Amino acid sequence: WKLVNYQGKFSGMHDFRWEPLLEASVDGGNSWRQIRWRYKLNQGTSERGAVLWLHLPRLDWRVWFLPLGARRGKDPPAWYMKLLERLAACDEEVLKLLDGCPFSREEFQDPDDPKMWVSSRLVACEVAHKDDMAHWNFRDIRKQTTMDFLVKEGGVCETAKRRRLERA
Repeated sequence: WKLVNYQGKFSGMHDFRWEPLLEASVDGGNSWRQIRWRYKLNQGTSERGAVLWLHLPRLDWRVWFLPLGARRGKDPPAWYMKLLERLAACDEEVLKLLDGCPFSREEFQDPDDPKMWVSSRLVACEVAHKDDMAHWNFRDIRKQTTMDFLVKEGGVCETAKRRRLERA
């Protein structure tokens, strides 16, 4: 789209929108809940996305560019892997950057030492039709991407191929 003139760094936009979806499990991967982003789009019928004037959330801004690299086959940076590891360890400071933990303390197997599995994958995000209840539609990307991971206690365990096959 070329509205009037050259718009600097963002003069040419891509024709897709992939969003990272983070999910967590406290029961060994039997059930999963979304770890919600604070300012990015999340799945849900009431989500409209945040509009922030004069505020640029650093984590959400950095994460915005990761799917662009994944589309070209580029691996995510080390800080993203560290983010997943710290989420799996239920690090309070990291959870504050997002919209908190999807589980109450009582739901953990050991409430005094909470740990969870964390899954990262990309989903395609599209504006919903005006008659839909949701504002955004998220659908699975049918191919493995470089951002598909499963993190268990102790670090990155495996690529998340098995989750994609289960959802297909």
